Amino acid sequence: RVCRTCAGTGEVLEGGVRATCPACGGLGWRPWGARVLAECFGVGRHAWETRWAQRYARVAQMLEAVEGRGLAAVGRAIRG
Repeated sequence: RVCRTCAGTGEVLEGGVRATCPACGGLGWRPWGARVLAECFGVGRHAWETRWAQRYARVAQMLEAVEGRGLAAVGRAIRG
């Protein structure tokens, strides 16, 4: 979800100077918490934390790896 502190820019103004957003570390987004994810998946928080969170993390990691390989392939194709 978009960081509320920096509105997704990854930066904040501190005394007129741009600085890395302290809330998201400059990413512009913040991960969803366990409560929100449990609600999205229609399970209780305890079930999420004991049964589903690790599975979700593994699948997300696999998808990130596939996305990374795809982006690398596109970059190679563009550069020739």
